[in-house]
Amino acid sequence: QFIQIFASWGNVYRAPNLNELYTGGYNTAWNGKRTFEIYGNTSLNPESGHTETIGIEHNFDDNTNIRASIFNTKMKGYIDKVGNRIYYSEGYFDDDDGYGSYYHSEHYDNISVQKHRGFELDFQQKINDHFQYNVGYAFLKNTIYLALHYANRAFKANLYGRSPSGIADKDAFGNYSRTYFILDANVSYDIEDWATLYLACNNITN
Repeated sequence: QFIQIFASWGNVYRAPNLNELYTGGYNTAWNGKRTFEIYGNTSLNPESGHTETIGIEHNFDDNTNIRASIFNTKMKGYIDKVGNRIYYSEGYFDDDDGYGSYYHSEHYDNISVQKHRGFELDFQQKINDHFQYNVGYAFLKNTIYLALHYANRAFKANLYGRSPSGIADKDAFGNYSRTYFILDANVSYDIEDWATLYLACNNITN
């Protein structure tokens, strides 16, 4: 049993993903009236910044440990969804259909500098030679997460789940989204030292 104190500082860089660059689409009601739209932005710039972390880790034995850390991150060019209301043209508005006089439109953009401060608590335990799991809580997104890992020689499998606790995420209009549970999974097989087969399935719970 022993306790470690750790600290780190690092640069952060994230290029926009394909969804943020090229996504595009809209929903319509039964009468053809548009109710929501979202579009990517091919003019996005990469995010850049730095993060500092300090924490403490306690090892109960060779198979079990718990870690707590606090962090501070500053990002320039933070990518997020920006939303506004698009009002229907006069003559197209019919309040009787229940869809109102406008619809929501969102697109991705580089917004102002973002500063994030939070803490994370993580408990990890190795069950046997093949299985281990970890469960934790991240304050920044009020998220509870869990993970199950399996490894047997060249084969590895991972299952990840996370769900908001308390206040959920806000959308681009400041409204709180519904509570959700996201489940991701991936498997890999090391064919050679230089080659690995990898398969992932994200958002299994939709």
